[in-house]
Amino acid sequence: MLCEARALSLNLGSMTGILKSREARWALIWIGLVTLFRLWFSRRLDLVGDEAHYWECGRSLDWSHYGKGPGAAFVIRMFTWLLGDWVWVVRLPAVLLAAGTGWLIFLLGRTFYDDRVGLVAVVAASVMPLFAVGSILMTIDPLSVFFWAAAALTFWKAMEEPARKRHWAFTGLLVGLGFQAKYTNAAELICFLAFLLLVPEKRRLILSRGTFFMLGMFFLFTIPILLWNAFREWIGAVHVFEGGDFDRGFRPDFGKFAGFWLLQAIVVSPLMFLVMLAAFWERDGPFPNGIRAGWLGGFFWPPPFSWAWC
Repeated sequence: MLCEARALSLNLGSMTGILKSREARWALIWIGLVTLFRLWFSRRLDLVGDEAHYWECGRSLDWSHYGKGPGAAFVIRMFTWLLGDWVWVVRLPAVLLAAGTGWLIFLLGRTFYDDRVGLVAVVAASVMPLFAVGSILMTIDPLSVFFWAAAALTFWKAMEEPARKRHWAFTGLLVGLGFQAKYTNAAELICFLAFLLLVPEKRRLILSRGTFFMLGMFFLFTIPILLWNAFREWIGAVHVFEGGDFDRGFRPDFGKFAGFWLLQAIVVSPLMFLVMLAAFWERDGPFPNGIRAGWLGGFFWPPPFSWAWC
């Protein structure tokens, strides 16, 4: 029991200890106020096309759906079954997930730097256009972002205590749950492996039991989607394949590449994007400012290949 309590404290933070920090209390207050506003505002907008699509998919749940996993449809079905078929109910999971993501962002900032950085990160994330819109509309993105941030945090715990298999297993679980919503979340596994390769003292973990345990846990979540596609002539895989232009063979497309980065600048906000870019270019070689800075840069800058998976 003592070990389990300690593991819970490592993953989510001891609330008693955290609340002694003034910055942590302000972060919770900020998240609470923003969440109340989102709950109020979410009732004043009609459903967008994607939300209606996932709501409809939730009426006839399956192991997967065309182009996307069952995650968003399942969550909407669960909430509407409990609370009724209302627009605010469809959007309620997005608002709650955004609140959870906000707290995860604070924990990441606190873990890698200090409480003040965590507070600034929470406030900055909440005013980004991408996060502001994604925290209200119940699409695949709120689930994807929540599980991405959670997996990044638990994998760092696995780096700190590589002998503890539960951190590895929980990381695979979180990436798998994110994959159920958005296939892009599988790219986080590539981020994990790339990080291990770039950090000499961590390379021995690439072929460790923990890594294989994590990959095995993730693979369990891919089986239903793979079987669903296999019995339907791989229509979901074909959709992803064609969406990324993989069917045309590999060739550089600088127009799409530039368009992707322009879109990132818009959805993050041009000012914030420039700040992030300046911080990135301060680096001079692999992780000169420390492993923690490299970790955050590798996991929260958009992977160059992710535009083809969206």
